[in-house]
Amino acid sequence: MTQFIANATFKRWFVRFSTEAEFNHKADNLYKGGNIVVSRLFNGKNPSQKYGVGAIVSYINSKGMAAGLNVVSVNPFGDWKFISLTTYQLGDDISMLEFQPGLYLTLKKGWYIRNHPRMIFDFASDYYEVPVGAGFGNIIDVSGTKVNLLVEPQYDFSNNRMMLYAGVKALF
Repeated sequence: MTQFIANATFKRWFVRFSTEAEFNHKADNLYKGGNIVVSRLFNGKNPSQKYGVGAIVSYINSKGMAAGLNVVSVNPFGDWKFISLTTYQLGDDISMLEFQPGLYLTLKKGWYIRNHPRMIFDFASDYYEVPVGAGFGNIIDVSGTKVNLLVEPQYDFSNNRMMLYAGVKALF
């Protein structure tokens, strides 16, 4: 699964657009869907800590449209950062919770180590993904836009399989 993500923060608003596809060797490639997340941000006691709550609207290829709530947080601690995104969505034949807890260690020259699994609990179809992994990424500057390239091998305990989470994020 490959996910393409664009994140933007406008004063007290966080906006995230993502789309994902499954690229298969010697088989059909699949467009899996996309979503937009909008959250109103609030500061914690430490101004670098942010928390937010808002809405998510998604198109899930095999099921259609869904909408719901999201909660986001960013909590830096020295060279470490904890980031989380939790969403719950409802639609026709859709009842899905996603939990994405992320732990990052900042290194030199834009590099970082990451553990940011995307856990999926699809209650309508009784499908679950519970991955754990570790990976790395690098944030580079491309003509004034920050681009985050990342890869994280993961093991999905619910489905007993290896997965590779790879991404390209444009940061505005």
